Amino acid sequence: QVSPGERWQRNSFATIFPVVSLFIYFISPHIYFIIRKSKIQEKSVFKWVSFGFITSVVIAFFQFLSGQSLISDRLGKALQQFYGGSSDFNAFGFFSGVMFLWSTYHVRKKNYLGYGVLLVSLTGGWLSGSRAFFFFLIMGLVNLFLDITRLDKKKKQVLVITIILVVILVIIMGGTLTKRL
Repeated sequence: QVSPGERWQRNSFATIFPVVSLFIYFISPHIYFIIRKSKIQEKSVFKWVSFGFITSVVIAFFQFLSGQSLISDRLGKALQQFYGGSSDFNAFGFFSGVMFLWSTYHVRKKNYLGYGVLLVSLTGGWLSGSRAFFFFLIMGLVNLFLDITRLDKKKKQVLVITIILVVILVIIMGGTLTKRL
């Protein structure tokens, strides 16, 4: 039986969650157009989004080390999936995938932050255990492969080594992802 206090918490969560979601959906297009009109450089946006994302992955890593979730999430605890402050592990895995794909463009542009975010996003995908991450992983690898034909020999070798390391890391990490596939 549910105690009155628990019933109140469930009702308040059921009320506030859709309100917050609707607010985010409403405000996002406006933020997008503000960014577009202010002529902010994409590289700058990538840098700041990356710092926020890295913070989220660090939180997820601490969840992994402690074995504790920030909220009572029975499915996440049972499958050992972590979400680093996102709404759930699937959202965290999706965002990790988006950051992986975005970082491949920065790797192609020789932006050093791109290499770091690429590794951090792999870690985020592994910690989340989300299957959606694999879609972005495949698209990111295709993006890196497309660049191979336009490079000189030395840069091709570096890119091929990067791709091989990504594939090896995915195989080694396995973990939660292998439980979900």
